[in-house]
Amino acid sequence: MNLAWLALLQAAAGAPVLVDGFERIEPWSAHPADGVELRLSGDRGRTGRALRMDFSFTAGGGYAIARRSAAIPLPPNYAWSFWIKGEARPNTLEFKLVDRSGENVWWYTERDRVFDGSWHKITVRKRQISFAWGPRGGGVLDTVAAIELVVTAGQGGGAGRIWLDDLTLTPAPDLGPYALTPRVTASSSRAGHSARALLDGDTTTSWEPAGPGAMVTVDFLRPREFGGVTLVWAGFAAPGFAVRVSDDGRQWRAVARRPAGLRRRDHLYLPDTESRYLRLELLGGGRAGLRELVIEPLEWSATRNAFFSAVATGAARGDYPRYLLGERSEWTVVGADGGGLNVWR
Repeated sequence: MNLAWLALLQAAAGAPVLVDGFERIEPWSAHPADGVELRLSGDRGRTGRALRMDFSFTAGGGYAIARRSAAIPLPPNYAWSFWIKGEARPNTLEFKLVDRSGENVWWYTERDRVFDGSWHKITVRKRQISFAWGPRGGGVLDTVAAIELVVTAGQGGGAGRIWLDDLTLTPAPDLGPYALTPRVTASSSRAGHSARALLDGDTTTSWEPAGPGAMVTVDFLRPREFGGVTLVWAGFAAPGFAVRVSDDGRQWRAVARRPAGLRRRDHLYLPDTESRYLRLELLGGGRAGLRELVIEPLEWSATRNAFFSAVATGAARGDYPRYLLGERSEWTVVGADGGGLNVWR
């Protein structure tokens, strides 16, 4: 165990610890698959230097790995983060952690990652890292012996380049189950229709703003993990709105936005979201009532199928395919891509 790293993480007490600012690229080595070209170099980063990966999937598939040896003991809970910029087609991005045996691997994967030429921060929490392979067969990683940043050919393939900067490890508290009662406030409310109605579990009550442009803020009183939000409107028409989250109540980031439309519910797919605050902002000049604002659990959006199955469970019969409800379909459409078929009853 690296005692220097352990002391640094203990002293950090939840503060971010910079693992690699990429001022030097010598600790990193290139490991491309057969038929893949990969070159590592130092280049201009966000503020200082960055690691640049130039790759080419000449055979159409494969992977390009940048690897660094390490000896980092992990705290009970944590989050890794790094900044990335890319000029490439959509491909799979992988972040891998290897144990001291060199044979057991844990990973985070992001399929069809879009590279738009701008810097973006990626945060990977412990719960998002899963066991990938190795003789150990699973379990919790306690010490990182190597770190790998990988681009794997997806539908995009081809040639491209990415830049990586400020690889950081942040010790995090173990949040555990959420058992508090959130505090909810509104910028305006009509008499008898306060924002408290949004979290009371009663669809016969509602919040109604006193004027246009109103907003509701939910304070979870501590960081909370959730998988999405369901909005139950008080009529058949939903206003345009934006949803933002914040860790400190000052800096906000948008996570969802919808235009006005004829619908009674909005299901917002927000996988692996964590924040202290959540805010709903009504847009435009319309005014509408909202019966419930439901904070959905992580498993609600664990996968796309889990999300649609959850939505289908609360929808009217026939709105969604029966297989999303775990029921057998009597008829299944089978055909080749591009083929045409009309089915009616």
